[in-house]
Amino acid sequence: MLQKLRKFSGSIFAKVFLAIVAIPFIFWGMGDLFSVGNQRTIVKIDKEKVLTKDFVNYINNFYDIKENINTVEIEKLLTNFIGRKLIQLEIEKFNINITEKSLAQLVKSQEIFKKENKFSRNEYEKFLIKNSVNAVAYEKNLSQQEKKKQVLEFIGGGIEPADFLTNIEYDKINQKRNIQLINLNDVFKKDLVIEEEQIQSYFDKNKDSFIDVYKSIKFFELNPNNLIGTDEFNDLFFKKIDEIDDLIANGHNLDYLREKFNLDLEKTITLNKFGKNKNLKSIENFPNNLIDNVFKIETLDSPILYESDDRYFIIELNDTEKIQKKVSDEKVNKNILLTLKKEKKKK
Repeated sequence: MLQKLRKFSGSIFAKVFLAIVAIPFIFWGMGDLFSVGNQRTIVKIDKEKVLTKDFVNYINNFYDIKENINTVEIEKLLTNFIGRKLIQLEIEKFNINITEKSLAQLVKSQEIFKKENKFSRNEYEKFLIKNSVNAVAYEKNLSQQEKKKQVLEFIGGGIEPADFLTNIEYDKINQKRNIQLINLNDVFKKDLVIEEEQIQSYFDKNKDSFIDVYKSIKFFELNPNNLIGTDEFNDLFFKKIDEIDDLIANGHNLDYLREKFNLDLEKTITLNKFGKNKNLKSIENFPNNLIDNVFKIETLDSPILYESDDRYFIIELNDTEKIQKKVSDEKVNKNILLTLKKEKKKK
């Protein structure tokens, strides 16, 4: 049978059987096929008879027996079933066997079980637990896959490849290439000399890129304690929040809201778009995710109510200040230097 497979007659043989066996499925359904007494054999491979019940057991591994199976699915299952049976018969015919020692080496060679390029028993155990499989079942399946691989390699080894494939592979292995290299680092050392005049010129032309914008704001954080005198987020608290939202919509400012709801003195901070003050220190006790909202505010003395992670804030813009950086600033100078070097490298 191996010779037949090598001449590709095996696949035609399987298709013929598939067509013959599929006819009862198509016209009479699976129930009739498996209930008729004279059809206990579903396929015959050489002298080996494969019983119908074996195919039924195979189907039960993939489908709920209560569900209907259409013709296309039956054909796929039957093709896979016959293919597996052919492979298994070849394994038995050539007495391909995997010893315990070889199986152990197979398990240890799997990349998923390695930690720092070494086999890890812990990784192996975690894999088995994660996939709800025991070691015996996994190793049995791995052994079967290796046997199948050896059979296919043995069969494939008897097929003579086409000349053009042989030539392509030969050229890949034996090709030679001549290359020329230019070490750009050596070039850059000579040409990447940036003069102070160039830095100053770039700064003068791009002054707007070196402006820091700072926003000064006043804000309250609203919570049940300072709004209704309790620690509970209840209906009364949210009614007060809705009332504040309505008053803001009607044009009332932060001072009016503080007096009406008897709030503590508001906090005042100045920050840039990175959440830092003029000393470049990060602002504390103010949510970072509200900074973008702050920089969208353009109108002075017009409070806005914001919610951030179940925290409520009334924010009012007090002032906007633009500060022109100097070319002598270390960060500005370094930034310009890097930019000019990149431009030279591109050229």
